[in-house]
Amino acid sequence: VILLDHSYRDLVYYICGVLVNMASDPSCSTRLVLECGLPLKLVELLKDLTRDDYELLLCVIKVLINLTLDTQIPWHAETLEPIRQCLTELDSDLDDIPEGISGDELADFNQIRELVSHLQRTMPAAVEIQGDLEPLEAAP
Repeated sequence: VILLDHSYRDLVYYICGVLVNMASDPSCSTRLVLECGLPLKLVELLKDLTRDDYELLLCVIKVLINLTLDTQIPWHAETLEPIRQCLTELDSDLDDIPEGISGDELADFNQIRELVSHLQRTMPAAVEIQGDLEPLEAAP
């Protein structure tokens, strides 16, 4: 997850490709969400990406989609709200097809729009944290 901060775009793209596969595995997805903080890292990445890097945008969206497929993950509001805001901004940015794109870029652009719309409709509901929880101490 830390490599998503790397300045080398191709490395970030390849890491996202690996994360697409890991996020589709329930044994990994819970850990990626709850322990690694991946969703908020993806939000940061989406905010930093130029809107014409369709390959990387598509790959990041696919990771988010795969993470949300696992219905056993307890999603917290402080994780979901930034994702929803980012998706709303991205959806607005992608309202109009940019001039001059065609072929693979146009296919990626249209798929991004479809997946962002799908994510907005299917984002899981936030779970409420009950009461003031105290950390558990290890048994002696």
